[in-house]
Amino acid sequence: MIDKRLNDIATFAFDLEEKENIPPELSKIIDEFIKKMGEDNSSIKDTKIKQIKLLLYNGRDDIIEHIKDYKEIEL
Repeated sequence: MIDKRLNDIATFAFDLEEKENIPPELSKIIDEFIKKMGEDNSSIKDTKIKQIKLLLYNGRDDIIEHIKDYKEIEL
């Protein structure tokens, strides 16, 4: 999930760079963030994974309800 979103960020930033709608400083910050998140032993990536797990755990009841609602609509 994180790698997919990183790809989306990179694509979005690249599109903005092509249109010259992004300051060079911001482009550099985005590139550094993507590089750090792509590292295997990245503390930033580990932190984000822990945050996502916590959000999923705390919101598990809502997720289960959404899945049930979706299954009812499909039937």
